[in-house]
Amino acid sequence: MFDCTVVEDALRAKGWDLPFVLCDELDSTNHEAKRLVLDGKLPNGGLVLTDRQSAGKGRLGRTWYAVEGKDLTFTLAFKNDLNRIDIPKTGLTAALGICHALEKDFGIAARLRWPNDILVEGEKVAGILSEYIAPQEFILIGVGINVNSGKDDWKFTAVTRPTSLTAASGAPIDREALLASCATSVRDFLSFARWEYFPTFQALYETRAFYGNKRVAIYQDAFNDEAEETPAGSGVQNVIEGIALGIDRYGALLVRDDMGRDHSVRAGDVVLPTG
Repeated sequence: MFDCTVVEDALRAKGWDLPFVLCDELDSTNHEAKRLVLDGKLPNGGLVLTDRQSAGKGRLGRTWYAVEGKDLTFTLAFKNDLNRIDIPKTGLTAALGICHALEKDFGIAARLRWPNDILVEGEKVAGILSEYIAPQEFILIGVGINVNSGKDDWKFTAVTRPTSLTAASGAPIDREALLASCATSVRDFLSFARWEYFPTFQALYETRAFYGNKRVAIYQDAFNDEAEETPAGSGVQNVIEGIALGIDRYGALLVRDDMGRDHSVRAGDVVLPTG
C-alpha cells in the first residue's frame, strides 16, 4: 500500500504543486478523476492514485491490468489551455514525457509505439489513455506502468509482450519516486502538443519512435479518416501495410502503402510484420 506522507514528499520534491488524491481501491483512476472534475473538487487539476483498480481502462475499450503493491496506476487531470485541434496529441506528448522521465531519472531507455504505448527492448512496460472533458475543459491522462511485477503476474496479449521496469533494469524501482518523476514530466511535456511547437514535437517523437521508416501493419478498429464506415467494436477491421513515415501535425501516423499512397491513421494497433 502507498503511504500518503511518502507520496506527498516525493511529489513536492519534484515540484508537483497540484493536489493529489490517494484511494485504497477504485474502479478506474480515470473514472474517479472525471467524477472529481465534474463535482468541482479538482478546480485546477490534480493527481488520482490507487494501488488497487478493479476496472482499469485501456485504449479502444480494453482493460488495463496492474498488480497491487507492485505496479503504478494513476491519472493526471489538467485544466486545458490547448486549442481543440491540439488535444488529440496529448496522449503522444504524455508518453514522450514518461519516456524522458524513465531515461533521465532511472537510466531506462524507452521507446514509443504509436500512439501511446511505451516499450523497453520491444516489450510493453506502460500504456496511456488520454481523455478530454467538455465543457469543463479538462484533460485526463491515465497512466499504467508495470513497475516491479514479474512474468508470473502479466497477462499476455497478441499485440505486444509485457515487461516491467524492474525486469528491464535488474533492480526494484521506488514507486513513489517514479510517480513523482512521471507526473511532473508529463505536465511539462504537454505544452509540446501546441500547434506552433510541432517541429519540436516531431523531433522528440522521432528520437523515441519504435518503428520509424520501418514496414508496419495497422489494424484499424475505430473511426478514423481511413475507415469512416468501420465503427469501433464492429468486428470489422481495415488493415494498412506500408512504411511508417512519421507523424503529422494532428498526431496521426503517416504510412505509405505499396501503391505509393499516403495514409493518415488516427486509430488502430500497429505491429511489425514478420517474415
